[in-house]
Amino acid sequence: MLHKELNRAYNASLKAQNALNEVLYYLEQAKDFGILDMTGGKLIISLSKYKSIEKANSYIDEFTRNMKTFARELFDMRLQGNLKIEISNFLRITDIYFDQMASDMIVQKKIYNSLKMAEELKPKVDDIVLKLKELSGN
Repeated sequence: MLHKELNRAYNASLKAQNALNEVLYYLEQAKDFGILDMTGGKLIISLSKYKSIEKANSYIDEFTRNMKTFARELFDMRLQGNLKIEISNFLRITDIYFDQMASDMIVQKKIYNSLKMAEELKPKVDDIVLKLKELSGN
């Protein structure tokens, strides 16, 4: 029974690790688009930035689901913090249509903060995956 739970926890942790890697990828992409946007990017740059943020948020949801599965299978642990990038519709409209430096900078700060949180989570998740791999014999 313990081996079965370890395998399920390991599989969930692998899925969480993969989702977190995608989060990092799309946040880096959003950061790069944000820099271009602040230096006079066109509408397409703003739209691309928000597309990257949306993709990062979907992978954040996937990461959270897999970490909850992992927790249910092995530990009663809680995920700390809220990694979701919350950007108001007003700020999004202001950023895209009026393309003002102030709104670009606010959005960029949110992207950087979320990226920093994801980067801090990565070694912890990687460590969990490694330990579970050893314990489960995979």
